Amino acid sequence: MTKAEILKREILSQYKSVRQFAIEMQIPYSTLVTALDRGIEGMAYGTVIKMCDKLNLNPVDFTSLEKGANLGEKILENRVMQYYVKL
Repeated sequence: MTKAEILKREILSQYKSVRQFAIEMQIPYSTLVTALDRGIEGMAYGTVIKMCDKLNLNPVDFTSLEKGANLGEKILENRVMQYYVKL
């Protein structure tokens, strides 16, 4: 499953429609639909981070975060664990 497919699945599980999510995120609907259809690689990094934060997804691997989890703390935890595994 691609990152765009994961995002779309999460959007539709948490919102009534992609349009509703686009309005809430203040992203043009056509931009969001194009990114979900063609892949998110062309989207601005900041936009992807904001979307992941809104959907409680880890922006590194697009896994679910616990509700209320601090995104910055989770990213730091992932980095620490990656360095630990390399030891």
